[in-house]
Amino acid sequence: MSLQPLKMALVGDASTRTDTVGTGFSAEGAAAVIANVDGTSASVAAALESINTGILPGQVPALALINAAADADVAVTTFQTENKAAVDALVATLKAPANSDFDIALGSAETYASNARVQTVITSDKTTVSAGTDTTVLAAQGKVYDKAESDALAGLSSEQRALVGSYKSAVAAEAKAEAGQATDAEEAAAVAGLDEDPTAEVGLAKLGTPAGADPDTVPAVSATAQEVYDRYVNGSTADRSAIETALKGSEYYASFKAAAAKDAAYADATKATGAAEDKLTDTDTTNTKAADYLVTLSDKTLYSEFLTKVVAADANVAAVKAIVDAYAVKVDAADTAHQAVEDFSAADVNIASLDGSNTPGTGDTVKDVFYFADKTAANVSADFKIDNFKAGDSIVLASGYAFNNGALTSGDGNKVEFFLVKGDDGVQLVLETAKYGSSDITTQDATTGVIGANGSDHATVITLTGVTADHVSVANGVVSYV
Repeated sequence: MSLQPLKMALVGDASTRTDTVGTGFSAEGAAAVIANVDGTSASVAAALESINTGILPGQVPALALINAAADADVAVTTFQTENKAAVDALVATLKAPANSDFDIALGSAETYASNARVQTVITSDKTTVSAGTDTTVLAAQGKVYDKAESDALAGLSSEQRALVGSYKSAVAAEAKAEAGQATDAEEAAAVAGLDEDPTAEVGLAKLGTPAGADPDTVPAVSATAQEVYDRYVNGSTADRSAIETALKGSEYYASFKAAAAKDAAYADATKATGAAEDKLTDTDTTNTKAADYLVTLSDKTLYSEFLTKVVAADANVAAVKAIVDAYAVKVDAADTAHQAVEDFSAADVNIASLDGSNTPGTGDTVKDVFYFADKTAANVSADFKIDNFKAGDSIVLASGYAFNNGALTSGDGNKVEFFLVKGDDGVQLVLETAKYGSSDITTQDATTGVIGANGSDHATVITLTGVTADHVSVANGVVSYV
């Protein structure tokens, strides 16, 4: 096997994630890996493995694994961001409990999607339908209702079939009017507004007194706005005209009528449907074919509505499942990547997660590699302390941070940055938690430049005890002791 792939691997590994100058490549490391390559596949594989694990001189152990875990975490959060709107829409559609937490909202949506399907089936009058019956089977069963309606229609006279057409048109108009009804909130607002409108008082008084009554014997009684609303909705054209005449001087009447007219349209459409039905059934002078037809039409309509709801429920189930499955892939990949870091093992190497307020080194003979296993730990203004940061030790920040070699006051508001500050006990590594431009990173009054415990709401501080600035280097998203 040629050594060319090995050379490419060395260069590729060295150029990864450079936040500042520095390659992580050393002649000593190159010599060490090539020394054992003898041209066999096994020796090349072993060399590549030593490069990938980062155990060669000049490398950071497990760096590639730590960066892969960080990238996997980013993939999870990116997925959440990109799919939050879709999940929120499903939660609203399914009337699931809203929650800003992506995992909880997604779990609620998944539960409610499944429940929506089951509830649609079991609350229908199709008692023979199983909750798990496939939609295609349900659609096939619906053909029975279609045929029954078609056969019943064929048995009607030409006059009756014409009246059926009028009846269906009336039913369609009623459905449209029903969908356009005023909401409960609109009705309540219309009634409250008219009740509180002083310009409507005279008109309400007139509407409360019976027409033609002698005012000397029948005392005037004002009608309430709710009574007038109901009278307008259910009244005749003459009733509505009388209400308009009585209230035309009210400044609020136009708003009141806008809501009442929606409900009036539905009331009229319902009456029209009833009239069309009566007209059709009145033709049953010698039989009940028209009445029987209406029964089969009702069965067909109910089943069609039922099937539409099942199809919609299935679409919601499929939509949620697609997001759940895709999300699981991202989460599983992140779990696998983090497990790879935890499983990493090399002689005299310790991989330490920064997840507590104090994380000491492990001793002079061991290389310590510190990292944030949970990136959120670096974004909550936490304080960390490493007591024995020494030669060969590193802190892996991964991508996303830009090193600022200047003072804290020189922060760039367009970047998430980190700084090195000389502290009382050693070097302080100051990580911004967002693009704040160091605007609120404050120092202790008594010590110039030093960040105190919890000194900032938007910075995480790692104190390297006993370390001087000349022993700290920054390259490839890694802070190292040199």
